[in-house]
Order: sequence, then C-alpha cells, then structure tokens
Amino acid sequence: VLGVFGGGQNKSQIIVKFWLYVVRTTNIETVDHRFFCCGHSYNECDQDFGQIELKKRRIKESIYIPEHWYDLVSSISKKFIVVKMEDKDFIDLESLQPHFKKSVPGIRQMQWLHFEKSSPDTLYFKHSAADGLEMFSEMSMKVKNCRGRQKQFPNTYLQ
Repeated sequence: VLGVFGGGQNKSQIIVKFWLYVVRTTNIETVDHRFFCCGHSYNECDQDFGQIELKKRRIKESIYIPEHWYDLVSSISKKFIVVKMEDKDFIDLESLQPHFKKSVPGIRQMQWLHFEKSSPDTLYFKHSAADGLEMFSEMSMKVKNCRGRQKQFPNTYLQ
C-alpha cells in the first residue's frame, strides 16, 4: 500500500496515468493519493526539506554535480535513503497515451484518488479527502478498442 499527498500542480491526468502505470507494473497493490485542501499545505516532508536546505546553506562549497547532492542528503540523517537513478529508471508518461483515456473529466473536484492492482484500468475517486461516509466513485480509464491491433503496454518496470 502506498499513500501520497500532493499539491494542486499534480492534479492532472498525468498523475492518474502515472499511478495506473505503477499498480500495473510493480508489486504495489494499492495507491491512495490525497490532495491538500486550500490552507492546509503542510506536509510531513516539509521539515525534511528544511533540514536539507539548512545544511546546504551551511556548507561553503557550491554543489554542481548529483554526487554532491547524494553526499549532502545522506549525511543529514540515517532516515534519508538516497538512491541513484539511471536513465532506465524513468518512463516517458506520454508513451502511456495510447493505453489510457486522454483526459480525466472532473479531476479538479477530486480530492482522493485510489488505484488497485486488481483493477489496473480504473480510477476510484472521492470529492473529499476525509475518511468518512462518502463511497468511492469509479471511472474507467481504458481506451475503447479501436480498429487494428492494440499497442503493447510498455514493459519497462519501476523498481
């Protein structure tokens, strides 16, 4: 189970396609992505980013290459696990376009997105981020089968 909180700039069809890709291609069973309400923008990781920023200001040298960032972040706390990413660790989300609908109608009003490996083409959503009585609505993100062969889903896997 993976839970994520995100800001307004993440409220787009791109984040929906990303999470559909994740539940389809990894061993993650479910993802819950809740968006902050206006005025409630404090996130747990804000304090962590503050520590990184403070350490960066205290060092005398400039940081020019990624390895320096790896060293800086990993030196702050043992809870920070730094993973060096390679080109193969990234996917072009535009390559998912033929596999999912182009848009997500009503996404601006959605506050809670839920994704399940057992339904890899379905977006479950609520208009409230609170754990309450509202049931999840669902929307199929699968593209209706057009003429010709269906394109192969990218076989790149996230680790």
